[in-house]
Amino acid sequence: MARTRFLLSLTLLLVQNCCVYMPKLTIGAVAAQTNISTDESALRALKAHITSDPENILTTNWSTSDSNICNWVGVTCGVRNLRVTALNLSYMGLTGTIPPHLGNLSFLVQLEFRNNSFGGTLPSELSHLRRLKLISFSFSNFAGTIPSWFGSLSELQTFDLYGNQFSGSIPNDIFNLSALQVLDLRNNQLSGSIPKEVEKLTMLKEIVLGQNNFKGIIPREIGNLTMLKTVYLDNNMFEEIPNLIGSKDQVEKLYVQVNALKGPLPLSVFNMSSLKILALSVNKMTGGIPDNLCQHLPSIQILSLAGNNFDGPLPSKLWQCKELLTLLLSNNHLTADFGIAKLLGGGDSVTQTLTLATIGYMAPEYGVEGIVSTRGDVYSFGIVMMETFTKRKPTDEMFAGEINLKEWIANSLPEDGITEVLDVTLLGIEDDGDIFVVKRDCLSSLMRLALACSAESPQERINIQDVVVTLNKIKIKLLKAVA
Repeated sequence: MARTRFLLSLTLLLVQNCCVYMPKLTIGAVAAQTNISTDESALRALKAHITSDPENILTTNWSTSDSNICNWVGVTCGVRNLRVTALNLSYMGLTGTIPPHLGNLSFLVQLEFRNNSFGGTLPSELSHLRRLKLISFSFSNFAGTIPSWFGSLSELQTFDLYGNQFSGSIPNDIFNLSALQVLDLRNNQLSGSIPKEVEKLTMLKEIVLGQNNFKGIIPREIGNLTMLKTVYLDNNMFEEIPNLIGSKDQVEKLYVQVNALKGPLPLSVFNMSSLKILALSVNKMTGGIPDNLCQHLPSIQILSLAGNNFDGPLPSKLWQCKELLTLLLSNNHLTADFGIAKLLGGGDSVTQTLTLATIGYMAPEYGVEGIVSTRGDVYSFGIVMMETFTKRKPTDEMFAGEINLKEWIANSLPEDGITEVLDVTLLGIEDDGDIFVVKRDCLSSLMRLALACSAESPQERINIQDVVVTLNKIKIKLLKAVA
């Protein structure tokens, strides 16, 4: 009888547990389905707001035939919860607007729409993406003021609006982003000054605000950012570098070119022992350049002070800068003693310009005329492309005779001889059939682009905007072939 009562009790317990837990499992499954359905609806709303998809990437891939959105191009889902954690539609040539539905991707960590033609207004619903760590809308067509709600994305580490048409000042709310490491707002139409509240961004490693209309004094509070590595403020209207900015040894790159800086070089800049790049060209700075520069900047690789009003003697101990690769001092009023002049091939004094750069990579006009320009940078980029894909430096011993790197590559192109100059690991084997041919054609296109970048005459060189467009086309062609 006791055994019967035990079995009856056990049966009732099992029935009870079944009744208690089965509904929970069912409800959990329904919730998961609802969540992924919410993500799918958000993505389909985005697709509906695309007005142009020239490569038919979303048209063919984000289709109703594949209901698993985690397989869609540009979409990454979490392993455990199967929710959308990353959305990257960069370099697809898309045109359209961003719908408010995108704010429903509540597990989103990375959002990247770089190099497209999205425009219109950024919906405030994106402020619901509280897990977001990276947002990049660079090279799009967004305009107006930067929305202040970005300041509510407390987990944000990278904030990139490079290359849009935003205007007005930086919202103070942005300086509440305590986790921010990269702030990239360059190449917009922003104005005003950098608020002193910038010191609240204690984790900041890069502040990139070039190509805007900022003015005034660079806030001394930047010097309080102990994690800062890069300061890029080129092409603005800043008038002064505060002494405190040079008090932190961790800064490696300081760019304040094409501004309105005046007065002498702040001596504290030469206390930045980790500094690798000091670029202050095209300003109104005066005074001399310290003779012990190399002693205080032992890591300096690029020193760009061209286009100012510096005078006095050229530092006689530049040879002590063991890491120096590029030296730009043209269009100043510097003089040199006999020893330096002899080293540079001059007479008793040198009163003209001095431009030195990396041999083999610098544009011809650098060495001949001392001209510094963006087209010179395009030239160097072309040479670097050639080196990357051939594994041959322009200073390689094989180019010591009549032929140089550019001629070697140019001679390989007409007869499909590109395979003879490329790094052998890039193409694989010819047995790959069509893929081999596409790879070869893409690499040939890259080398033609490199040659267009490195034309002898600056006027004949391709501009950097067309370089980006061409690279994107080559990339899309390759991705479609190997997909």
